[in-house]
Amino acid sequence: NREWGFESLRPCHSTQLRYEKRKMAGTLEPTKPGTLESMKQWPQITRDYIDDLKLEMRRVTWPTRQQVQATTAVVILTVFAFSAYFKVVDEVISRTVTRLQSTLSK
Repeated sequence: NREWGFESLRPCHSTQLRYEKRKMAGTLEPTKPGTLESMKQWPQITRDYIDDLKLEMRRVTWPTRQQVQATTAVVILTVFAFSAYFKVVDEVISRTVTRLQSTLSK
Protein backbone atom coordinates (compact mmCIF):
# COMPACT_ATOMS: atom_id res chain seq x y z
CA ASN A 1 0.00 0.00 0.00
CA ARG A 2 1.60 3.23 -1.14
CA GLU A 3 0.94 6.48 0.64
CA TRP A 4 2.62 8.76 -1.91
CA GLY A 5 3.89 8.76 -5.51
CA PHE A 6 2.40 6.81 -8.35
CA GLU A 7 2.41 3.28 -9.66
CA SER A 8 4.35 3.08 -12.91
CA LEU A 9 2.56 1.44 -15.81
CA ARG A 10 5.89 0.21 -17.18
CA PRO A 11 8.19 -0.46 -14.24
CA CYS A 12 11.88 -0.50 -15.09
CA HIS A 13 12.83 -3.03 -12.46
CA SER A 14 11.00 -6.25 -13.10
CA THR A 15 13.49 -8.39 -11.15
CA GLN A 16 11.44 -8.03 -7.98
CA LEU A 17 8.30 -9.00 -9.90
CA ARG A 18 10.02 -12.12 -11.28
CA TYR A 19 11.23 -13.00 -7.80
CA GLU A 20 7.72 -12.65 -6.39
CA LYS A 21 6.23 -14.70 -9.26
CA ARG A 22 8.75 -17.50 -8.74
CA LYS A 23 8.14 -17.37 -5.01
CA MET A 24 4.36 -17.58 -5.51
CA ALA A 25 4.77 -20.44 -8.02
CA GLY A 26 6.86 -22.35 -5.52
CA THR A 27 9.88 -22.56 -7.82
CA LEU A 28 11.97 -20.43 -5.51
CA GLU A 29 13.05 -22.35 -2.48
CA PRO A 30 13.59 -20.44 0.73
CA THR A 31 17.28 -20.31 1.50
CA LYS A 32 19.32 -19.03 4.37
CA PRO A 33 21.72 -16.24 3.52
CA GLY A 34 25.14 -17.71 2.91
CA THR A 35 27.96 -17.96 0.44
CA LEU A 36 26.89 -21.26 -1.12
CA GLU A 37 23.29 -20.15 -1.60
CA SER A 38 24.32 -16.83 -3.10
CA MET A 39 26.69 -18.65 -5.47
CA LYS A 40 23.84 -20.94 -6.56
CA GLN A 41 21.59 -17.95 -7.25
CA TRP A 42 24.27 -15.94 -9.09
CA PRO A 43 23.64 -17.39 -12.59
CA GLN A 44 19.89 -16.73 -12.35
CA ILE A 45 20.42 -13.26 -10.93
CA THR A 46 22.87 -12.51 -13.74
CA ARG A 47 20.42 -13.77 -16.38
CA ASP A 48 17.63 -11.68 -14.85
CA TYR A 49 19.89 -8.62 -14.85
CA ILE A 50 20.85 -9.10 -18.51
CA ASP A 51 17.20 -9.66 -19.48
CA ASP A 52 16.19 -6.50 -17.65
CA LEU A 53 19.03 -4.62 -19.29
CA LYS A 54 17.95 -5.75 -22.77
CA LEU A 55 14.36 -4.80 -22.02
CA GLU A 56 15.40 -1.36 -20.77
CA MET A 57 17.66 -0.75 -23.78
CA ARG A 58 14.69 -1.44 -26.10
CA ARG A 59 12.74 1.29 -24.30
CA VAL A 60 15.44 3.93 -24.77
CA THR A 61 14.63 6.70 -27.19
CA TRP A 62 17.93 7.32 -28.93
CA PRO A 63 18.67 10.79 -30.33
CA THR A 64 19.00 11.30 -34.06
CA ARG A 65 22.30 12.30 -35.64
CA GLN A 66 21.01 15.86 -36.11
CA GLN A 67 20.05 16.12 -32.44
CA VAL A 68 23.49 14.91 -31.35
CA GLN A 69 25.22 17.38 -33.69
CA ALA A 70 23.03 20.26 -32.50
CA THR A 71 23.57 19.58 -28.81
CA THR A 72 27.30 19.08 -29.36
CA ALA A 73 27.50 22.47 -31.11
CA VAL A 74 25.62 24.09 -28.22
CA VAL A 75 28.01 22.56 -25.70
CA ILE A 76 31.11 23.67 -27.63
CA LEU A 77 29.79 27.21 -28.09
CA THR A 78 28.85 27.41 -24.42
CA VAL A 79 32.33 26.30 -23.37
CA PHE A 80 33.91 28.99 -25.56
CA ALA A 81 31.48 31.64 -24.25
CA PHE A 82 32.23 30.78 -20.63
CA SER A 83 35.97 30.69 -21.25
CA ALA A 84 35.80 34.17 -22.84
CA TYR A 85 33.71 35.44 -19.93
CA PHE A 86 36.16 34.09 -17.34
CA LYS A 87 39.10 35.49 -19.30
CA VAL A 88 37.52 38.97 -19.14
CA VAL A 89 36.74 38.61 -15.43
CA ASP A 90 40.28 37.38 -14.78
CA GLU A 91 41.77 40.37 -16.63
CA VAL A 92 39.60 42.83 -14.71
CA ILE A 93 40.49 41.31 -11.35
CA SER A 94 44.18 41.07 -12.29
CA ARG A 95 44.37 44.71 -13.35
CA THR A 96 42.45 45.83 -10.26
CA VAL A 97 44.78 43.94 -7.94
CA THR A 98 47.86 45.26 -9.80
CA ARG A 99 46.63 48.89 -9.55
CA LEU A 100 45.75 48.40 -5.90
CA GLN A 101 49.22 47.00 -5.18
CA SER A 102 50.98 49.81 -7.02
CA THR A 103 48.83 52.42 -5.25
CA LEU A 104 49.45 50.96 -1.79
CA SER A 105 53.17 50.42 -2.31
CA LYS A 106 53.87 54.12 -3.09
